[in-house]
Amino acid sequence: MENQEYYYSIDELIKHYNYKILENWEECKNQFKEIIPDPFYSHFIKPLYAFYDEYNNIILYVENEKLQNHIEIRYSDIITHIVYNFYKNTYNINKVVFFNKKRPTSENIFKHTTNIASNNKQKINDKKEIWDLDLFYPSKENYKELTYLIKLEKYFRPIFIYGPSGCGKTSLAKTWKKHHSKIIYFTIPEFISEFVHSIKKRNSIEWLDHIKSQSILILDDFQLLKPTAIKCMEEIRNLIDYFHEQNKIFIILSDRDFQYLKLEQDILSRMMTFHKIHLHYPDYYTKISLINHYCNKYNIELPQKMIEHLAYKLNGDVRYIQSSIEKLAFYQINPSTLNKTEIDFILEPFYDKSNFIDIDIIIQVVCEHYKISKEDILSKKKNKRVSLVRHIIAYLSVKLANNTLSYVAKYLKRNDHTGILYAIKKIEDLLQKDLFLKNELEVLKEKIYLYSQNK
Repeated sequence: MENQEYYYSIDELIKHYNYKILENWEECKNQFKEIIPDPFYSHFIKPLYAFYDEYNNIILYVENEKLQNHIEIRYSDIITHIVYNFYKNTYNINKVVFFNKKRPTSENIFKHTTNIASNNKQKINDKKEIWDLDLFYPSKENYKELTYLIKLEKYFRPIFIYGPSGCGKTSLAKTWKKHHSKIIYFTIPEFISEFVHSIKKRNSIEWLDHIKSQSILILDDFQLLKPTAIKCMEEIRNLIDYFHEQNKIFIILSDRDFQYLKLEQDILSRMMTFHKIHLHYPDYYTKISLINHYCNKYNIELPQKMIEHLAYKLNGDVRYIQSSIEKLAFYQINPSTLNKTEIDFILEPFYDKSNFIDIDIIIQVVCEHYKISKEDILSKKKNKRVSLVRHIIAYLSVKLANNTLSYVAKYLKRNDHTGILYAIKKIEDLLQKDLFLKNELEVLKEKIYLYSQNK
């Protein structure tokens, strides 16, 4: 019975896991048609069933495991974005997850399902047992998933975690080290340096064997891996294969999705099989917890309304949050006696300007700057000037306003997110060699900030 397989009907699935049919799912699916053309929509999206469980998860039911893997690799970002936006006023969504028809009975279906929840609810909710605010504290979007992963001794896929500077990637690695003994951690510069040193000392085999003897390997700052480090890439590829075959945990941390990295094809193809997690900045309530924590740490008192105000205004970068409270702690006047205007003046450099920015403002400012109409940007025109301005808008919409690729693609009426990805790479390449464009982008950013604040 251990390897017996279940093939769930829809009725059995609902009964077994206490799921509820997701309302208005057909209407939601219609939004995918604008982004995912046929035959891909008909083959991958149209057959999906959608459910809602008692833990605020939306479950998308897929025909089989192969189909699920393809959908997750190609369309998970688009699906998640559309589902969140369509249902944000109807459901308090925790997570969008996939479930395929064929599962062995020995495997726990989901950490979100009734069986897992009943067994591990106390452990998952015991925050003090896992998370230390001096190291790392996950946002609401990441909390359950990262708690689950930290507790696991084995995991069936390598893990790729990415997010912007200051969201806590390195601190998360320290948390992993705190909870597991057989773990080894390198930044990419450290890994390259030690690898080169081992070659010079002629003990590279022993050095690699030591790494392989660990249960968990973490490589941080993966974006710093250069295409010229061919031998190093080869060893990383071998380590990925080894840890995967041995059911050990291999974790890569990066400041961007691997789609943006310049990697050899054999590394990139392996990345496609990684379990991918986008690490978010702390949400509003997590920021309140962090501010309270640092207020206690630096022995200052702030009224609750002021803490809530700072949670809204402060940049999501955890370093900014800590530095801002540290600045108040060493200010010449007791911060508890300062009013909101005075504190805003002191901490303005730490405030998150992206709160005030939306894509309409970016389009308006950039179009006015280059004297191009919004209609041209949203059209299919491909002349050099229009294309460049469209690329700049796409770049700023993702980098400045933190919009997803799929959202920007839909807004700019592109076929899919790959066009936006191309635009970002194009601008990044130009910035490396065009100082004039670099200065222009800084001017545009200031115009966008000013317009957003004065609107």
